[in-house]
Amino acid sequence: MSLRRRKVLSIALVAPLTLAAAYVMLLVGRITKPAEPSCDGNTVSQWFTEFSAARQKYQTGEFHVDNFRAWLADPSTAALRALGTNAVPYLEYDLRDDSSWARAYGRYFSKLPWKIRRVIPSPPLPRLETRLNAAVALGALGTSGAHAVPMLIGMCGEGHQLGGIDIRLRESLHRLPWSPEAFDPVLKQLCSRNEFVTAVSAVQYFGLSDRQAAITLTNALLTPGSRARQAAADELPRFGHQSPIAVPALMSVTSPGTTNSQELRYSAIRALEAFGTNAISALPALIAVTNDSNIMVQHVALRILDNLNSAQIHPTQ
Repeated sequence: MSLRRRKVLSIALVAPLTLAAAYVMLLVGRITKPAEPSCDGNTVSQWFTEFSAARQKYQTGEFHVDNFRAWLADPSTAALRALGTNAVPYLEYDLRDDSSWARAYGRYFSKLPWKIRRVIPSPPLPRLETRLNAAVALGALGTSGAHAVPMLIGMCGEGHQLGGIDIRLRESLHRLPWSPEAFDPVLKQLCSRNEFVTAVSAVQYFGLSDRQAAITLTNALLTPGSRARQAAADELPRFGHQSPIAVPALMSVTSPGTTNSQELRYSAIRALEAFGTNAISALPALIAVTNDSNIMVQHVALRILDNLNSAQIHPTQ
């Protein structure tokens, strides 16, 4: 037998076995769910199925906007709340992402000859909707769902898979206790992948204002071609307490000779104005900005210089 035929035969034998193993791992994951408690005769899974189905009843308008107040007043929500922390392990199971196996299995499956695809299991359907509905259910539990916060924050780092930070995920985290520092690893992860739109959105949605949030915004601001540059500039005015990080980046955007848009330069100079005396380190560069080609940028730069000058002449007692 030729070497070429042996390679083809090896692939023909190994590929189905690999696919079967991947599918078995998916099934095992589903079989090993925690035992479910019940409330009013229904298990957690049954209540969660009702909860997920109820979402459609409370969507409004042409674009099916979620009415969270009505959705979370549904009887299925009350049952999940009654189960409290007993429901958390099951809902956390539905929160887990096993789609990496599903995607790998789906990629291999699509490349197989149709005769093989007919006799092996089809890839499982994506679980995104289930995961996001589970996030809302955990948020509805309030402090009882706090154990799931690390998983929920971790989902924010899946921006490329989730298409951004879904409103259901945001709604969930707004109802649960967490510390701003818990987002730091997620922001670093998003920045390392140049997913600045999602990273800046996280800073905006959750009101983050620590050092890592400032670094995230300045990285987005200074990355040419990033669609998040304007959003980052618009968010920076509240970061005067992080001026050592923010001021150099803002001055870089407004410095003479840049090709940045007028809107971006104006937003950057307005952020510096919002910093008040925290913008003192920008004093020499601001003088050059008074000659900016945009008269609005010039006016703001002059205003900052006047304010800084007044602060130096009449310091706060």
